[in-house]
Amino acid sequence: MQGKTDIPLHMPVSKQVLTAVADYILHGRPETSDCHVFVRHIAPYNYFHDGVSIACIFRKYLKKAGIEHVTGDGKTLHGIRRGLGTGTLNRQLIGINEAIQDNNKVGISGVRGRLIN
Repeated sequence: MQGKTDIPLHMPVSKQVLTAVADYILHGRPETSDCHVFVRHIAPYNYFHDGVSIACIFRKYLKKAGIEHVTGDGKTLHGIRRGLGTGTLNRQLIGINEAIQDNNKVGISGVRGRLIN
């Protein structure tokens, strides 16, 4: 569920991510009756109520990894999410641009086929 809209969001997930989540559930997740997948590892073992909790954990591991963070450098969860989204959009735009450039070669039905696939 999207937090702001409560609308279900279906996204593709790689086999590697599914394996990591399954490993966490089977071997890393504390025993709890909470139905959320990701829960706190300090009692009470319940879900994270907001993004601030997760951002604090993220900053902790940035520091452990020796990665310095200053305001505006993009080394935040939001910055990473934005970067991934921008990268995905750029790849899609490149694909659209290539399809448009090939329009004369393959015709409009070929362009539609490339955009759909």
